Amino acid sequence: MDDKDFATMMQSTLGLAGIVEDQQILEAEQVMDGLIRFTLQLEKACDDVIDEMRGDKRPEELINAMMRSNVLASQFHADDLMAVNMRAGKNFSQLIGVKDAQLTAEASADVMVWLRIAGQTLIATKLLFQTSILYGRAPNGKLLDQSED
Repeated sequence: MDDKDFATMMQSTLGLAGIVEDQQILEAEQVMDGLIRFTLQLEKACDDVIDEMRGDKRPEELINAMMRSNVLASQFHADDLMAVNMRAGKNFSQLIGVKDAQLTAEASADVMVWLRIAGQTLIATKLLFQTSILYGRAPNGKLLDQSED
């Protein structure tokens, strides 16, 4: 495979190798529950960011929403999302705690990039969940309970 083609197909939306390694001690259902929680947190954060951008554009509310899913993002190695959050944290730091602060151009750009990366992360998370169900294995490689209730 050509290196350029390989680079095009590379992504760091979710780090599967990291998930397998870091979550090996967890039960399959715990990992799947984590994927669901991550998805729900990220969907809520996206909705909150969009609502805030349509409304008052308060920097503190925006950055809080953007950072909400950081713990689960790190557990599922959502490296792209974490990188955007780190950059946004730097650009928003001067706006936090400042009365009537207005978004800077850099902070606004960070929000737009965050929304795009968050959307990609949501797709990857949902695909990982569905693929896991299809193959009967959690992302950490453990077998899912196949019994029907």
